[in-house]
Amino acid sequence: MVAAVTLDSLTVRFGRVAAVDDVSLDIRPGEFFTLLGPSGCGKTTLLRCLAGFVQPTAGRVAIGGRDMNGVGPNQRPTALIFQSLALFPLMSVADNIAFGLEVRGMDRATRHARVEALLDLIALPGMGQRRVDELSGGQRQRVAIARALAVEPAVLLLDEPLSALDLKLRQHMRAELRALQQRTGITFVYITHDQGEALAMSDRVGVMANGRLEQVAEPGDIYASPATPFVARFVGETNAIPGRVVAIDGGQAVLETPFGRLTGRSGADLAVGTMATLFLRPERLRTGPPPWSAQLVRGTLERTEFEGAATTLFASAADGIRLVCQVASHAAVPPATGTEITFFYAPSDALVLAEQPA
Repeated sequence: MVAAVTLDSLTVRFGRVAAVDDVSLDIRPGEFFTLLGPSGCGKTTLLRCLAGFVQPTAGRVAIGGRDMNGVGPNQRPTALIFQSLALFPLMSVADNIAFGLEVRGMDRATRHARVEALLDLIALPGMGQRRVDELSGGQRQRVAIARALAVEPAVLLLDEPLSALDLKLRQHMRAELRALQQRTGITFVYITHDQGEALAMSDRVGVMANGRLEQVAEPGDIYASPATPFVARFVGETNAIPGRVVAIDGGQAVLETPFGRLTGRSGADLAVGTMATLFLRPERLRTGPPPWSAQLVRGTLERTEFEGAATTLFASAADGIRLVCQVASHAAVPPATGTEITFFYAPSDALVLAEQPA
């Protein structure tokens, strides 16, 4: 199967800065692929390189097996939805959607039929004559998507299109986007710094930092089995307990830590004597009477946050380590703030990763 998008040692430099640094990646046909990372990590530059607005310094971009180096934006089988949407506010919805079709010389009757079909697809039937500035934020998002789909791209590129929406609308729109992608079967390449969006919407996620891909995996694997300390810290909340590796046996690593010896699953590149960090998600850290096989950590409860179904406990511990534990709100009432609290976890729930040199 030919990949929808292939990046082969792609590098983009601005002066001495490598905005995209030797990235190789295959994106599958019909996949919802998300590039996730903090501001300045290179994800927007990479997306603009796919669209043809930025030329690579080195490496290759291919779409559907065809080399795109030297091919302009208007000749690529892609469409890009900008963060700002870039709709024409004084034009009607129908005229916005038909804009690319008109530029390509499609006749009026065919354009009209295509626009009506797209209005149905985005659940805005009969709204073609509305002006864009009369629409809600969510409706404008859908018009931008329809305009991009009108030209029937092989790959749809989305540059943080939901970032300006409020939380409720953002959650609603990400579900709509995912459903739309599945209905059309078009390959989506989506970029965001929002971890919730990436995990909820994607078939696979690529986490970027400093221009490089740290990990590419399905959302569940990104969350449960991060490949690097950066991914573990960036994706979701986590407890990070530093230490020195004193033993590795049977896929488990033992660390000497401020809490004594703690055990977790062994990540890659670990060796006895090296510095590493034990990562543990808050929902995997528990309270109450521990089983005999549990690993124990103790701290002083600083505060609690009630969040409806869950309550989060924040504690301070040895050497300035902060501990975060998430429990069901119907569970036992936590002790008063300022008192000692004992947490426990199962070794299989923790992951030990080698720290990378600064």
